[in-house]
Amino acid sequence: MRAPIGAGLLAALGTLGCADDPATPDADADAVAVWADDDERIALGFDWARGGLSHEIWLADGEGHLDRRLVGPRPGSIRELYFMRSAGYLLVSGTIMVDGRDDGFVDRIDLDGSATRLFDDTGGTVSFVPSPDGSAIARVRLDDCDELRSEGRGRCVLDVDLLDPATGEPVRAPLHLLFGPMEGVEQVFPDWVFHPSGQLLVSDGNLTYAIGPDGELAGEPAVAPDCFRPRTTSSDISREGRTALWDRFDERLVLTPPEAPGYPDRCFAD
Repeated sequence: MRAPIGAGLLAALGTLGCADDPATPDADADAVAVWADDDERIALGFDWARGGLSHEIWLADGEGHLDRRLVGPRPGSIRELYFMRSAGYLLVSGTIMVDGRDDGFVDRIDLDGSATRLFDDTGGTVSFVPSPDGSAIARVRLDDCDELRSEGRGRCVLDVDLLDPATGEPVRAPLHLLFGPMEGVEQVFPDWVFHPSGQLLVSDGNLTYAIGPDGELAGEPAVAPDCFRPRTTSSDISREGRTALWDRFDERLVLTPPEAPGYPDRCFAD
């Protein structure tokens, strides 16, 4: 069977790029840096405004040395980046210009540089987050939270579902999670984080929903986490607490000394 042209071309370009690329990107750029879920590698997403927004994804070792470009340049700018190395992929979401307007995109990037477009339009979506082992992707979308955002009070409904990371298909119909005003209680916008068990916790501090790996609401009462960052095993903070960040002026990757621990101990100390 013939390989898809797009996938084969991306893979070929990625292989050529690895041999010829310099040790660092060739232009001043903003970048997001994230540790892989196993803390062994780091991925960096670089954004440029060169004839329209474009981005590249580079890889570095655990000491911060860039060694190869995985993909790019590609159209669009990066919003979220996760490096699920144990599951064999990176997840990148962002915005792309289509017919003069900004649309969203979500791509799965395999470790050989081949790309799969999971979504072309992410209107209304707040976040895509892989589960701790990368076996699912949580999609969180706004339904009706305008009053809460504008006045600090009011009902807020989030639509949440879990997706197959290979296809982007939902494992079940989305859940509609309602957060309502409570008399005498300060209201905050709901947030979300994966528990190490694989449950997705969505909470406003007063009410917490727990969604299991099957996409169903858990039956037992859920306890709010201590925090919501990092959301999962891949983030800018390693498990021991080293933060990865790109210094655009010196054009180098900086790893800070450990401070507070990363995932999962920061939000789930018990």
